[in-house]
Amino acid sequence: MGMMGKIKKYFLTSKSWVIDLKDCTSLPSSNTIIETIQEWASNSHKKITFISTEKPVTFMLDGTKYIANINKERWAYTLYITDNDCHSEVKKHLNI
Repeated sequence: MGMMGKIKKYFLTSKSWVIDLKDCTSLPSSNTIIETIQEWASNSHKKITFISTEKPVTFMLDGTKYIANINKERWAYTLYITDNDCHSEVKKHLNI
């Protein structure tokens, strides 16, 4: 498989989702992000373990590392949770 095939496969198999914030009008603090993720995990009956409680907040879920990115669309902030780190994990995953 060529490099473009590897890159497409990686991004097509990446897991990501959005979590809405209660107060979506202001930039969330680390504590707000953690509380929001904990509430989501509790409501979804998921067990998570935080790796980093500083921005960017990272956690483990089902053996996979996830990153909580802050996303702003129009005038609202949301958390965009993704299993890839565009700077280091892609290179590691693709052996490049």
